Amino acid sequence: MGADPIVGLGSSFILPYELRTYLDDYGINTLAQAINHDTGLWFTAEELDLCDVWSLQWSTYIKGLEYNRIGLNEEPDTLLWSTGNYEGPISAAKSYECLVKNNIRDVHNQDCIQLWSLKIPLKIICFIWLLDKDRILTWDHLQSRGYYGPSRCVLCKKATEDCGHLFLMCPFVNNIFSHFSICLGSIICPHSTVHSFLEYWFASTAISDPIRYTPIFIFWHLWLLRNQCIFENCIPLASALIIKIEYILALFPVPQYKKKIRLIGPQPIHVYPVGYFDGAAQRNLGGAGFVIYISETHYYCFSVGCGNGSNTRTELLALWSLLRTVILMGLPIKMIFGDSMVVISWVKRRSALNIPTLKHWCDEIFAMLHFVPSVTFNHIFREHNILADELSKKALSLDMGSGYYSEYLDGKHIGDGQFALF
Repeated sequence: MGADPIVGLGSSFILPYELRTYLDDYGINTLAQAINHDTGLWFTAEELDLCDVWSLQWSTYIKGLEYNRIGLNEEPDTLLWSTGNYEGPISAAKSYECLVKNNIRDVHNQDCIQLWSLKIPLKIICFIWLLDKDRILTWDHLQSRGYYGPSRCVLCKKATEDCGHLFLMCPFVNNIFSHFSICLGSIICPHSTVHSFLEYWFASTAISDPIRYTPIFIFWHLWLLRNQCIFENCIPLASALIIKIEYILALFPVPQYKKKIRLIGPQPIHVYPVGYFDGAAQRNLGGAGFVIYISETHYYCFSVGCGNGSNTRTELLALWSLLRTVILMGLPIKMIFGDSMVVISWVKRRSALNIPTLKHWCDEIFAMLHFVPSVTFNHIFREHNILADELSKKALSLDMGSGYYSEYLDGKHIGDGQFALF
């Protein structure tokens, strides 16, 4: 009674301890006991014989209950809409619609209301929402939680990193905004906080204007670049970031929004020898395919049966088969590409692959890496892994461990054969 903030829907309606003790002695410790059953109304301060201070607190509490439509009846407790535009049960879909259409009382953040209406991937919307609330884990927030780190901005290496500096005041960021201001003919005024910037930006651009998306994608790709500089020792290049953002902006407006935007980019640069691998699983049958390039014009194509299993298992066996073949051929392979983010992240020790049935293959892969110490692993989109993908599908009909290969030189087929790998 008077202690649960859910009942009063706000800390201003919580009753002080002394008043709750008095009410408890009076025989009122639940809401059901706070109603006068003769009148059907809540007890008044006069009926409870409260002093002036307690009388004001009790009246405020009762008004809060009535304002938030909290009442008593014989039915089970239910949540009710606080706006007259909605009736019936509360659902996530209706709540989202109510939020977007600004039908909820006391909603003042108009920039957030417009943010959730943008036709962009949800993960970007969530990121911008956290950025608007200054809840992104920049170095100042991490250090306030007890983490130790350099605290310096990795893009300019001149100032302490916080949301205001990283996304608005950094010289690196200013170059990016200056470029798009010139290209779009829209002056992006300086602001001290992301919140004030978004308020200005949404108020000065039309909902249907593609320019509205510009700072959103700048903020998102700045954050991605910042993380790459920290975790992958990447060198920040303003020109490369501008090209990437321009490519994304070229997709807007689109007739029908696609949930996922795929930034494919150019074919990766090779340092030969290089390998590509892929796995396929259909109807509980698995196949592995991989390609080994000795040079740009000389390469081998392999297809290996993987038996029964999931797609992750076939991807892992494809990597195992590629490494095994490279070691048997005595090739000092330099680069390996795959389109499975799960396997690439695992082999780079960025994530775990805790599947008991695959532990044996995982251990053998790490053991084989000692024979190819200079190899690097890189993720690519499947559009750049078409040949390995086709080879893996051809292997679906092969027995476990058996396979065939073909050799090509200057675009000509010069040999083939069969083998048993495991």
